[in-house]
Amino acid sequence: MKILITGGHVTPAIAVIEEIQKRFPDWEIVFVGRKYAMVGEKEVSAEYRLISDLGIRFLSLTTGRSTPVRSLLKISFGLVQALWYVFKEKPAIIVSFGGYIAFPVVIAGWILGIPSLTHEQTRIAGGANLWIAKIAKKVCVSYADTVDMFPKEKTVCTGLPLRRDLFIVPKKPLFTLSARYPLVYIAGGATGSESINKYIFSMLPELLTKYTLVHQTGYSSYSNARGKSRLLSKDQSSRYHIFPYISVSDLSWIYHCAKLYIGRSGGNTVGELAALGKVAILIPLPWSIGGEQEKNAQWLVEAGSAIILPQRDLPDQLLKKIDEVLSRFTIYHQHAQAFAKTIPRNGALRMCSEIQHLLS
Repeated sequence: MKILITGGHVTPAIAVIEEIQKRFPDWEIVFVGRKYAMVGEKEVSAEYRLISDLGIRFLSLTTGRSTPVRSLLKISFGLVQALWYVFKEKPAIIVSFGGYIAFPVVIAGWILGIPSLTHEQTRIAGGANLWIAKIAKKVCVSYADTVDMFPKEKTVCTGLPLRRDLFIVPKKPLFTLSARYPLVYIAGGATGSESINKYIFSMLPELLTKYTLVHQTGYSSYSNARGKSRLLSKDQSSRYHIFPYISVSDLSWIYHCAKLYIGRSGGNTVGELAALGKVAILIPLPWSIGGEQEKNAQWLVEAGSAIILPQRDLPDQLLKKIDEVLSRFTIYHQHAQAFAKTIPRNGALRMCSEIQHLLS
């Protein structure tokens, strides 16, 4: 059995891949995605690194978004390339995780008579997934209130696929923690956030007088972060832990030990924070489509486990907001822990069941 997986939301895709590998070890998985996040870049994308690390064959696709005209030409090229991949691989099913990268692959499968299943990660249906849903055999969503955005007769709420290892705390610590300096985890999504990093770099001396920091910078800001670390005192630099990307086992330990998360509010991030019962200061991506990250963040605010800090207020408000949240940490933490009990952890397993059902 060969499964072709594609799409822009790589973290839930990996959760499903790991579940498939556990339940159906004889199934062959092929992934179609972007080898480079941006045209002309030499640094390979996070998805290429992650999928390759799983030992899965990665097929690089070049395509574009719906605009401008130049992108329309890339879409045509992407469709031809996708048709070739699907024709050559002959998968039994295509499993999509949305985004513009998945669109030509699912279309190619439809043309060649190969069924597809798609998953919507976020609380707002993505434009590509709204189109994909028209021809997909099954649509899976993370949240019950998203079901109405898709054809009801073929849409099911499976929950967000979460990686199993997030809930298994490694026995070996990543580094030694000091009770005097609470651990704060700062991140900007899988690729990091240069906008957030810029402000964090300017505040490092103040932050490190009170806290131990884990800073997931992304690859583009990593060398800059190392340079900033060298300018700190020996004591401060010993409590500033920087990573371009954090593996799931290390992330599990960080989530377990961190008192506070500060960063973006992408669909996967808020899902993990909710399931693990973490307190957060969320900085939504200002230009996310349809205010998606703002709505994701609001979900945790309503649960009582987080506050929103607009990016424009970061320089003036971050230190103050950290103090405010930690001064009321017990209340936020109680809300976070109670909310965590309502979050399903078996989204990947349920998606595997839907895939198996379509194949039977």
